[in-house]
Order: sequence, then structure tokens, then C-alpha cells
Amino acid sequence: MKRKSHRRKSDVCRTAFWQKRWNHTRRAQARATNTNRHPLAFVVGLRACIAAVLLMTQCLCVSGQETKLKDTIDSAEEVKQKSGTLGGTQFWTDKRVIGGWRIQQNSYFGQFRLLDESNNRHTWGSEKACGELLDEKVKSGEAKPLSGKVVILLHGLMRSYNSMQPMAEHLEQQGYQCVLFRYASSRKNVASHAEFLHHVIGGLGEGVTEINFVGHSLGNIVVRHYVDDCQRKAAREVDPRIKRMVMLGPPNQGSRMARLLRGSVTFKLVAGASGLQLSRGWKELESKLATPPFEFGIIAGGQSGEGWTFNNYLLPGKDDFTVSVAETKLVGARDFHVEDLIHSTMMKQQSVFNKTTRFFKNGYFVSEFKRSPIKTLKSEPPTSEPPTQATTEGIVEQK
Repeated sequence: MKRKSHRRKSDVCRTAFWQKRWNHTRRAQARATNTNRHPLAFVVGLRACIAAVLLMTQCLCVSGQETKLKDTIDSAEEVKQKSGTLGGTQFWTDKRVIGGWRIQQNSYFGQFRLLDESNNRHTWGSEKACGELLDEKVKSGEAKPLSGKVVILLHGLMRSYNSMQPMAEHLEQQGYQCVLFRYASSRKNVASHAEFLHHVIGGLGEGVTEINFVGHSLGNIVVRHYVDDCQRKAAREVDPRIKRMVMLGPPNQGSRMARLLRGSVTFKLVAGASGLQLSRGWKELESKLATPPFEFGIIAGGQSGEGWTFNNYLLPGKDDFTVSVAETKLVGARDFHVEDLIHSTMMKQQSVFNKTTRFFKNGYFVSEFKRSPIKTLKSEPPTSEPPTQATTEGIVEQK
């Protein structure tokens, strides 16, 4: 009996041992298979998970405040109090901007708030209440309308206005007044962003004589949708004060990276409606994007071959790790320039600052001789056509 009991225990231990080894081997094979399938999947997934956690944390903080806000609005038409905010840059969109003051609408609950230059909230409730208080601030001189040359800067998907702040500071040093258009890039679709941009442009005032754009990534798609809306609707027209636009890393031909991530639950959660339009709904979205009737130039990030050799193997050709050079092109561009830039930081580079200012003043990034207009979409890069002697005699770069 003792021998049989001992044998049974040995058999059980031996079976448990090999079962444990077998499970360990299967898990190791699964990890190796996933890693070999997409070497960058772990990095992309990790970044997406971190972004999802941050977004959900911000959503919980803001939703707690906004739930109380909605209850208060039901009992009072307006609430006048100066206080700080919890941020919520992915939940609020500008509808009216005067100087540094702005009226924003919440993407979930629909209520409005009035912020000053320091992002202090002065009132919240209905749009009418916020508008009346803003008018009072204008009359008292606290809110000063813009005048002269204005640049509207639009950030990319899942980013905030802070990403365009360095560019705005540079342009202000060059004599431009800047509007950092804040919009809930991941909570609403592109059509909604374009509609709010239309209201902001219309509310700039008669003192503004010239309007220019700087868009990063999705911000360029918003401007193109705004142009299409103006061309389709009889009651609208593209503001005649718009002069030029600089596109930074625009997915003008769609985004392969967005399409690769279209099945990811994390991507859907973080990127939201606009992200889905860049992935699953690109064909429908593309039909609503117009080519700007004003002058525009494109700066793309890519490998020039001078010390820069890394790229995203998931994208064909040169790329900025998110958008390929080919995807940035758009027929009609007055100038096209490729530089060693990374998509997420290109709008903060000094070289991009200088080229943007030069394009606004002269209509080219480097010089008239090196200007590379896009006349057709081809696999090879566009070539520059040197000006004739008659045209070069009159070329004088503005400073």
C-alpha cells in the first residue's frame, strides 16, 4: 500500500511538473510570435495605454466637475465667479476668441464657459450669458480685440494648444498676433472642429486685415474641411482676409498608421471620432476636404540621407515616424520641403519657425530659386523650376 501511494504521488508530481513546463513554453512562444509580428507593436501599445490612462483620469476629474456644473445650470441661468479650471483640453472647443479671452463649449454636456488670458473661468452656463459678459469685458478694455496680421495655429490629434505655444511666441516676435485655436480633437469629428473654426474666424473683428494658418497634422485637415464647407454652402465664403497657410506633417492623402490601428480598442478610446475618420472613414472624409484657394506650403518630416537613417518600417518611403512624405503631398502647394523632423516635435524646431515666417512674408521656405511647387502626385519628389531672368530681377526677400 505504501509503494502504491508513493507511486501515485510521484505520478502526480511528474504530471504537474511537465504541465507547468508545457504552459511556460506556450506562453513564451506566444510572446515571441507577437513580437515577431510587429516589432513596434509593444512600443505603440504601451504609449497608447499610457495615453488612455491619462485621458480617463482627466475625464474622471472633469466629468465630476461638469456633473455638478450641469446640476447648477438647471437651477440658474448663469454663474458669475472667477476661478481656476481643471484643464480638460480634450473636452472644450473655442467658439469665440477676443484677444486672450475665449468662449468655449464642452463637447459632452454642451454648456459654455468664459476664460481670460490666464485660463481663469469668469462665468459658465449659457452661450448668451458668456457672450454678454465678454462684451462687457471688451467695453471696459479688459479684453482687447485683435488687429493687423493674425496667425491661427491648430494643433494635431490628441494634442493641446501648448504644443503650438513655442511657434506662437516666435511669430509674435515677428509682429504677428496669434490665436491658439483650442479644440477637442479626440472627442468630436472633423466637421465639428471646422464649424467652430468658422465661428472663431468670423468673430475676429474688422480690425484684422490679414489671416494666416499654421496647422500640425490633423489641424490641416480641419482647415481643409472649413474651406470645403464655405465652398459648398451658399451663405458662406472663404474669408477674403486669409492669405497663406503652412502645413506641418499633414495627412493630406490619409494616414497608414491610423489605418493599421483601426482595430485597436485603445486607439478608438484615445483617438475618438477624429481618429476613426482618419482610419476607417477616410474615404468619406476625403470627399469633404478642399484644396485651399489661398497660397499654402507643406513641410514634411523625412530622412534626407545626411546622418538620418532611421524610419518607421510600417510606412513606405521616407517618413516622420507617423506620416510618410508621400501622404503629406497635396496638388496646388506653392512650396514643398522635406527635412529631418519627427512628427510629434516638428512644430517646436527653430528651423521650422524660420521657414514658416519666411513663407508668410515671401511665399517660399528657402528661396524663390529653390521653391518646389506640387503640380502632380508622383513617386519622385517634385523638382524646382528656376525662375526666368525677367522674374529674378524683381525678387527681393522681405525681412
